[in-house]
Amino acid sequence: MLEELENQETIGAWGDATFGTAYSPMIIGARANTEMAELIRELAVAPAIPLSLRRDQPEAFARVASETADVLVLLYRLAHTCGFDLQQALNAKMRINRERVWVKDHDGTGHHTRVKG
Repeated sequence: MLEELENQETIGAWGDATFGTAYSPMIIGARANTEMAELIRELAVAPAIPLSLRRDQPEAFARVASETADVLVLLYRLAHTCGFDLQQALNAKMRINRERVWVKDHDGTGHHTRVKG
């Protein structure tokens, strides 16, 4: 039997049924921020795990995966509450990002400077 894949609609419906209609999108955003802080705490431990172990022992990042999922659940619920499709918003944002000029910050991240052209 195939497991049903979760999506914005199923998570939004679950959130409404479980917690009721959100009083404000700000409340969901603040809760997502709390979950993001929990993810950051887990990530603070994760870098101490050698890269070879990360690849060979995926359970080493199980808590990171779980906290990342918590953040995503809340972002899906926020999009559901606000009435936009998060996947469509992501696609639109990535079209913009692909047209930007990026500066590497030499830590695996970066920031944009302007749109190409």
